[in-house]
Amino acid sequence: MDSHTMPEPRVGVIIDTSALPGGLDATAVCHLLAADEGVAAVAAVCDVSLDAVRGFVESNHLDGLVVAGLDVEIVRRPLGELLRKSGRSPFSLRLVDIEWLCAHTQGREEATGKAFLLLLAAVARVRRQRPIGQANLRPRFGPSRGRVTRREMFSLATLRYDVVPAVDAELCAAWRGCALCVRACPFAAVDMAADSARIDKTRCRDCGLCLCACPTGAIRHPLYLAEALDAELSVLLRGRPAPYSRLVAFACRSAMLALRKADRGSSPWRDGILPMEVPCLGALGWFLPLRTFDLGGEAVALLGCSATCQYGFDPAAVEAPLAATRRLLDAWAVGSE
Repeated sequence: MDSHTMPEPRVGVIIDTSALPGGLDATAVCHLLAADEGVAAVAAVCDVSLDAVRGFVESNHLDGLVVAGLDVEIVRRPLGELLRKSGRSPFSLRLVDIEWLCAHTQGREEATGKAFLLLLAAVARVRRQRPIGQANLRPRFGPSRGRVTRREMFSLATLRYDVVPAVDAELCAAWRGCALCVRACPFAAVDMAADSARIDKTRCRDCGLCLCACPTGAIRHPLYLAEALDAELSVLLRGRPAPYSRLVAFACRSAMLALRKADRGSSPWRDGILPMEVPCLGALGWFLPLRTFDLGGEAVALLGCSATCQYGFDPAAVEAPLAATRRLLDAWAVGSE
């Protein structure tokens, strides 16, 4: 069945009410989500357990899941494993740290509305994901990055999979002499094979720089499909009523992690700032910033990890697409400042 005719997955939302900020109305968030036709099921639970999640997924015949209110770094792996064991894709999971993202939003109504938008946007992104083929899967044993905890030592022999980009040979322009992806990769993970580029899974670090470099869209990452990111962004901005501001902050994964670890009591996500995570700012390109303004966004912020980037990305590299974006905005009389 063609990907364009496949039915969109059923995605549900679980809200852990024990971890929500006091100024947020969890009941109202649930009612708003339940009224949206894109949300298959909603549940508000105090102290979410794996058994509760399993029962929720199976009883509602869900294909994907959005979980709010939990510490994302602690629950990501066990929840992904739960989905895998129940026959779902472990990658059809989105975790939204509502406490961190909405704790400093002014006013109960504003906090509730922002939480609803963030969760609905996460649902929209999961619904636009498509099945992940073998070309995008890299097998590994144990944790992918970082230090290994004592508990994880017992699971090092467990086979897991990372999702990496892959090349659609029919769309690749290598036969015309294009090698932009080869030059963009900081880990020499892209080379040429016959008339198409090829990604070496053993070298790939999943930075996403090749996605932005490819001029034909031949390189695709199942977790960062343009249509899925556009769906998330569209919900964030089109559902944002006046007079609330519409500022979108694109942040790389490392920046999000660093901000979360720095101090949960001083969250940067105040009032109208709407966050969107990308693998690296180098993978952002010009489409999403321009699309932000097309959807009525008022401003765009870029949050990167600068000199500490694990991919060795030079922030100066975004100047060219940003300059082109500014010129277009000026030409459209939107204003680039």
